[in-house]
Amino acid sequence: MYATVRRYTGNAGANKNLATRVEGEFIPILRTIPGFVSYTVIDAEPENGRDVLMTVSIYTTREGADASVSAAAKWVGENFKDLGLSQPQITAGNVIVNAGVQTRAEVAYTQ
Repeated sequence: MYATVRRYTGNAGANKNLATRVEGEFIPILRTIPGFVSYTVIDAEPENGRDVLMTVSIYTTREGADASVSAAAKWVGENFKDLGLSQPQITAGNVIVNAGVQTRAEVAYTQ
């Protein structure tokens, strides 16, 4: 398996705006990419008054993970220009240990 971690910063409140749309709009896109295993969104501690958002994508192959990076760049660029999102810092590599249970996507923010 291969994982990609993306780290973004955005205007205050950006994470709340992203969270509800990720489940309904972006995760279905990721699931169409061959080798999809999982996708996690993390609402990290703010830095210098800016929201920090991290995502972790896991695919069975590097090609799938690379395709998710392209899909994320396109989707974020088309949908969230007003949130002041930074270009993501991207770290990727082979998964050497993974454990968990299968769950449906859950969004912590509610309207």
